[in-house]
Amino acid sequence: IVITITGENVIYWRDKIIAIKDLKIQLSRLANKNIPVLIKIDRRASVGRIVDVWDLCRALDMERVNIATNQEQ
Repeated sequence: IVITITGENVIYWRDKIIAIKDLKIQLSRLANKNIPVLIKIDRRASVGRIVDVWDLCRALDMERVNIATNQEQ
């Protein structure tokens, strides 16, 4: 699973913009399948938005959550 957070704090799920409440619905369908989650973050994204998504994954007991940022060019 790849979740992207842009520098404007917009969340993408499967290349489409998604609200945090809708992301919760999507992730809850996959929570018990032990699927790894990658949160791709623009380095300009706010910590608050990152924590929102991270906490959502933790609340759903998703254990394999990783974060990656884009590198400075």
